[in-house]
Amino acid sequence: MSRLFLSIALLIAAALTLDSLISVPMYGLQWHSPEWMAQAITVFNVTKLLLMAVITGYLWWAIPKCEFPPLMTMALQFFMLLCAIHTLALLVGRQNLLNDEQSIHSVGPIAVVTVNEQDSRVSNHVVYLRCQRPLGFYSLHELLYLPNQNAVSVSSKQGGWYLYADREYKLIDDSAITTTCN
Repeated sequence: MSRLFLSIALLIAAALTLDSLISVPMYGLQWHSPEWMAQAITVFNVTKLLLMAVITGYLWWAIPKCEFPPLMTMALQFFMLLCAIHTLALLVGRQNLLNDEQSIHSVGPIAVVTVNEQDSRVSNHVVYLRCQRPLGFYSLHELLYLPNQNAVSVSSKQGGWYLYADREYKLIDDSAITTTCN
């Protein structure tokens, strides 16, 4: 039974490590809405940190208890060391995530990602077109990048979508949304 738990712990640790090696969180899943995914990613990262810490502790406790050949024991201890380093990297990365001031705001099919820079009083905004996919999934297509802007707002008028910042930006016509999303 101990080897079964050890195998399960190794598989979970490998899946979580693979997720950390991919540049987009949660294997690049885009479901429901950008706001919901931002909250889910935060919960997932904290869960991943806690799981990696528990798995590292379990491996530290379980490896000496099991009878393995010396080469297998060394490989498992090396994997345990990688899990510990990954846990520390997640902890340091989590501290960095707490300092980021990023917000996501959606209006209709338009999503605006705002990143507040710590050393300046202005923000960078990236405007995306959110295209709905089957089963509640979506994809984002970048429409506009606005560096060093204060507050922005999005509204629909005259059959199109507009962004208001230092001036008015026409983002996309309603008729072009289906063409862009396909």
